[in-house]
Amino acid sequence: MTSTVGTIDPSTVPGGSGGYELHQKIRTKTVRLLKKEKYADAIQVLFDGSMQLLEMNEQGSGCDLAVYLLDAYKMSQTPVDDTSRSRITDILSKTNAEFWRKKVIQAAVQWSIDQSHNTLGDAKLRLFIAELLAKDQQFYLAEKHYIAACALDQQGVPSFAAMLNRWNTSYATAIADTDSSNPSVDSVRRVLSGTFSLRGWIPLLIAHAPEAAMQFLHDYIEEAIKDNETLLLPVKPNPKEYKSPAMGISTLSTTIYATANPTLNFSQNAVALACDAQRQNGRLPEEIKAAWNQLVRQYMQENGSAIEPYLYEYLSQISATYFGMAPPRKTTDMLSSMLSGMMGGGNSSASGSELPAVSVKQLPNPSDPRKSGGNSSEKPLPASEADDLMDDEMD
Repeated sequence: MTSTVGTIDPSTVPGGSGGYELHQKIRTKTVRLLKKEKYADAIQVLFDGSMQLLEMNEQGSGCDLAVYLLDAYKMSQTPVDDTSRSRITDILSKTNAEFWRKKVIQAAVQWSIDQSHNTLGDAKLRLFIAELLAKDQQFYLAEKHYIAACALDQQGVPSFAAMLNRWNTSYATAIADTDSSNPSVDSVRRVLSGTFSLRGWIPLLIAHAPEAAMQFLHDYIEEAIKDNETLLLPVKPNPKEYKSPAMGISTLSTTIYATANPTLNFSQNAVALACDAQRQNGRLPEEIKAAWNQLVRQYMQENGSAIEPYLYEYLSQISATYFGMAPPRKTTDMLSSMLSGMMGGGNSSASGSELPAVSVKQLPNPSDPRKSGGNSSEKPLPASEADDLMDDEMD
């Protein structure tokens, strides 16, 4: 964007030409414009001033004006469109101080939520923020914006899948560098591929975006296979067509890869069943419910000791949303509670239930193995066990 409406020559600022003096002059000018309800002029002054200060590497002052700009957006009820959004993305692209960037991002997201009347905000703004943070390898911070963006619009799904693969590689490298058993990066990454896939499809299903979840898994697995061919099992056909439990009724057409990672295999079947259920008209076929029960029961029984409590909670939420199954009662035995809740007691229908407000749910941020001495809560199996795992899958 190019304009000189709000540009101020620093040499004309009384008392000096530094960032502080320029910042104060712009704020004073903006106050006068807002009092006169000259919102368009005030917005232009704030945008130009913010960009000018950021060019001077005055991060604090430049970002302060950016937040003021977003306040002016709210006062004037400025909608989210290409023009208003590009001002914010132009400013964010100039920021490099994490503290100040965070303040602008928070204000921008809140403005987009208010103006779009959607709890996830604006897809294009969220995607820009996600890619900006991912570029700086701030993966966990980027993740929530990717989830929101992809739940709103599938355009960002390939970028989200690529980011989680990059995060997997970075995390696997850190573990390989700190683990005393000296596993190879490829072995660790293969084992962790399922864990990082959960970070994408579970939040998207919870955000009521099953089609985005399915596209995410497809893109994620294809990229993971390109990076590590041993992830794909040598069976044919691979991938194979998904066969719905409700043959003759289902309209879902997708494929499922046979991989050397059980969690990745579970993930593909789970998302396929959720999409299958979501596409059904009227009462959900019992065959789909039974298939979901069997899939989750088997996964939980085979991996129960390694499954974190949050996964029980999220899978229970997915069960209620897509399969019309009542959430389980709270007990000390999470596995028994979840499975008993899924197996009966609920007369609700997935297609007839009222969906709650959409929100972004993130899986916990894995601890840094370099800081924890390799004892991360997300630590994968040793390389030898990873190889055994692959052999078991191939048998």
